Amino acid sequence: MAIPRESKGNSFEKINVHGTRRVVEAAERADIQRLVHLSAIGVVDDPKLGFLNSKWLGEQAVRSSSLNWVVLRPSLLFGDGDGFFNLVKETLRYWSPGIVAIPGKGDARFQPLSVDDLAIAIEKSLTEVDRAGSVSELGGPDWVTYGEIVDAVMKVTRMRRLKLPMPIPLISALTSVTDRVLPAFPVSHDQISSLQRPNYTDRDAFEQAFGVMPRKLDLQYLR
Repeated sequence: MAIPRESKGNSFEKINVHGTRRVVEAAERADIQRLVHLSAIGVVDDPKLGFLNSKWLGEQAVRSSSLNWVVLRPSLLFGDGDGFFNLVKETLRYWSPGIVAIPGKGDARFQPLSVDDLAIAIEKSLTEVDRAGSVSELGGPDWVTYGEIVDAVMKVTRMRRLKLPMPIPLISALTSVTDRVLPAFPVSHDQISSLQRPNYTDRDAFEQAFGVMPRKLDLQYLR
């Protein structure tokens, strides 16, 4: 379990780092035979990027353990109850009266992966012996930009908004304020900062790793 943004009482250090370490310690005590850890594409040893750094530290706790481990680094996940695409939908509905802000040129690249395909990767990682000690970056069959994601969400939900590109420094300055005074704001300062990190891998990475062609992005569940 991990949190994508901090809130009162829940910090990256507490949940993503120490929480993972406690799971590792419990697994070692229980002599668990295989642990599959869900990390994230773009993890980095850089405290300036809170979420990605916390996922890196959690990953290191797993990789330095005595466990028989596998690390999976997925891009954005789509499916019922997902965090990212439902957040875009809610942003359009409640925070974007006629206009939706697009960070920069909207060309930040992602590689959405179906939660059903992630389940396949987890199952194979648990059951196939030779995967022990491996780290895999995972994505769907296509690269899509943030602007294209917003278009896709608007199309399936039939919400129409004018996309307004905003300079990253401006949005970064705005979110540094909203983090403190408006915690319900749909995007955090850390999430804007994380856009500088890649959130995609090779288009055929999933098929090469698991022998299955991943599903294309399908947002019909957002209806």
